[in-house]
Amino acid sequence: MVVPYTAAGDSFTSGKPRLWSSVSVSPILSARNYDVSRDGKHIVALVGTESDSKNATRVTVLVNFFDEVARKIKAASTGAAQ
Repeated sequence: MVVPYTAAGDSFTSGKPRLWSSVSVSPILSARNYDVSRDGKHIVALVGTESDSKNATRVTVLVNFFDEVARKIKAASTGAAQ
């Protein structure tokens, strides 16, 4: 659910609650399956159904992505082999 609101000084007014998405967050894992960006404008969520989990065969996880990009940029700028 999401609720629009306005805040001005000490005043807070909430709007009418509504669904933020017609797609449900996946019940596949018991952990939290979503995350909100720091600016609050974007959300990443694992979506699907329990029946989807029977067809899941692979998950890709990127770790230290920016470190790898920086390493490749440095290698390219020095002319080293990648």
